[in-house]
Amino acid sequence: MITRRHVLLAFMGGLLVGTVGLLGASAVLAQRGEVGLRLTTSQDHAMQGAMTIEANAHHGTSPYAGQFTTADAIRALNQDEVAQIRAGEGAGLAKTAELNGVPGPRHVLDLAADLGLSADQVAKIQPIYDEMRAKAVGAGAAYLAAQEALETDFRSGRLMSDALRTRVGDVARLRAELEGAHLAAHLATAAVLSADQTAHYNTLRGY
Repeated sequence: MITRRHVLLAFMGGLLVGTVGLLGASAVLAQRGEVGLRLTTSQDHAMQGAMTIEANAHHGTSPYAGQFTTADAIRALNQDEVAQIRAGEGAGLAKTAELNGVPGPRHVLDLAADLGLSADQVAKIQPIYDEMRAKAVGAGAAYLAAQEALETDFRSGRLMSDALRTRVGDVARLRAELEGAHLAAHLATAAVLSADQTAHYNTLRGY
């Protein structure tokens, strides 16, 4: 026979089981949370480490290291560029024309046979090259002298901020004159070539 006492004991037993289950679940969740916290903390540490490594890489050796020696008077240009400018050669100053389909006299003359240049075309392009080179040697010498003077004054500490704009402007103007001499020669050369010769030139040059 089931009495009130039995019902009461059953109810209290169920309540106790439920409470224990709830406490157990809470403990598990707490443990999971703690594990999650530990994982999150570890991930944070790993991320911070990666950021530190990246920051150190950004503050490492300069990409300019090894491009000049302490004996070089001009360091903003590499030695090959300086040598080419002194010799009246391109030094990359004609890229604006060369990489946009406008041939230069030096390479056109070098490829005369491949391009099928006529004697008349060669006779017109050779003076273009000679004039360009003469101008480039003079303009290049002036540009290098100004660049060297600017770098020398930086190294010596003599350069004053109020003179900087003028000095930089002088260097830029002289460089523009040098670049202009090369680009003008490209325009003059292109005018002598046929459209097919120009297209073939760019193919031969790999453009």
